[in-house]
Amino acid sequence: MRRALACVLTAAFVAAACAAHFGAAGAQAEWPSFWKKFKTAVVSGDKKGVMLLSDSSQLPADYGALFGTRAAKQCFARARPVKDEQGAYSVFCGEQGYYFKKVRGQFRFTESFAND
Repeated sequence: MRRALACVLTAAFVAAACAAHFGAAGAQAEWPSFWKKFKTAVVSGDKKGVMLLSDSSQLPADYGALFGTRAAKQCFARARPVKDEQGAYSVFCGEQGYYFKKVRGQFRFTESFAND
């Protein structure tokens, strides 16, 4: 009986460890795909694409100032996102910052901020 219980507990532990490992790897793989789509949309001036990859109620009014300038497009073409401790990312373009995090399980642009 003890041996059976030990086998069950070991199997449960291994399953949990595998799920945690492969779940984390899957989350890491999501960001590059999202970033490629978002960056391409900004650089090409695809307003609809940027909107679809965003979760910001202010974006329709602010799109031109945030993403429609030549400077923003050039910056996004070469930007290197910075990951924070919570797994979210920031991009810095001069005095403007952009914040990306998971919303309902998907990465999204969520807000802009002043890059102090």
